[in-house]
Amino acid sequence: MMISAKWELVFFIGMLACLMSCSNDDDSNDSSNGGTDDPIEDPVPNESLPDLTFLSQTDIPGNSLDLWGFTKNGEEHVVITGTQNTAIVNIEDPSDPEEVSIISSAGFDVKVWENYLYIAEGGHLEGDPPSTIYNISNLESPVLVGTFPAVHNIFIDDFGYLYVSGYHPNSSITGSEGLNMSIYDLNNTPETPELIWTAPGQPSVPVHDMAVINNTLYAFDIELHKVDIYDVTDRKAPVLLGTYQFTDESNVHSGWPSTSEQYLYVCLEEAAGDEDIIILNISDPTDISISGAIHDTAFTVHNLYVIGNLAYTSFYRAGLRVYDITNPTDPILYYEFDTNNATSTTGAFGVYPFSESGYISVSDVEFGLYVFKAE
Repeated sequence: MMISAKWELVFFIGMLACLMSCSNDDDSNDSSNGGTDDPIEDPVPNESLPDLTFLSQTDIPGNSLDLWGFTKNGEEHVVITGTQNTAIVNIEDPSDPEEVSIISSAGFDVKVWENYLYIAEGGHLEGDPPSTIYNISNLESPVLVGTFPAVHNIFIDDFGYLYVSGYHPNSSITGSEGLNMSIYDLNNTPETPELIWTAPGQPSVPVHDMAVINNTLYAFDIELHKVDIYDVTDRKAPVLLGTYQFTDESNVHSGWPSTSEQYLYVCLEEAAGDEDIIILNISDPTDISISGAIHDTAFTVHNLYVIGNLAYTSFYRAGLRVYDITNPTDPILYYEFDTNNATSTTGAFGVYPFSESGYISVSDVEFGLYVFKAE
């Protein structure tokens, strides 16, 4: 995000703090075990899972928001957006990360494609500053080479397609009547993304975030409280496969599928219902059902990603939480690290677990970059 009215982060953080402190009390659970008096034993995590170790914490100028990782010149990096700027950090030595450059563009979400950095400024309104594109061939001197509409969240798939969500009608785009969730092709013109598809018939700003795995698009609709699943084999003509409509006012924020793509972990930001994470059985997209949930009465989840049998979450004031999903419908808390001593107003905002070297990076709004190792 560029500096604008919506960047009153104090208000944003205050709202989150209020929502977190007012989370619902946990309902009492029936602990009976088939009618016997024996208590149910705590589940045992999968012993084959990797060990996780905290390696370092690095201060980042300003308040940090989302982050993403990439490898360049054979070395691991993360890029972190924030209220003041966007930072590129070399984590090749994860115990001593090195700040490579600071980009003056404030931002909200960020992704990398080849030699380009795409920074979503987080906008919601017509006239907000545009999102930005930087050439990072030289990491020490990123060059602004283009812009795209002010959007809230973005995703770039493995085939070079940019997915955007969360913005109002943009008069600078011919034919735009609210490009709420759209797809751009980066392959031929990465500095001027080519608009190839916009979801039809949606009200303004319904989709909050997206994830694209192989040829499946998962769209998380925070205003209409639903998840849509698309086949995007043809990026110019996605086909809606199925929808799961939540019956309460759940803030359907984001999510990620299991490795088998038979289950979908849906993060309900601010825990509007009784659960923080809902597990959907999506084996038949035309008949989606709930298979499980994760609930915490003290804290609330933000984002989640899955690698193998582990689900990595940025859990706001609880910090980093990693769940064993060997049984995909019955997650076990496997590892947690409080990035802020549960005293900050926001906490862990983003998590990136896809490092080639097994590093897990976490952005904490108040305390910057944390790096962990899975081995």
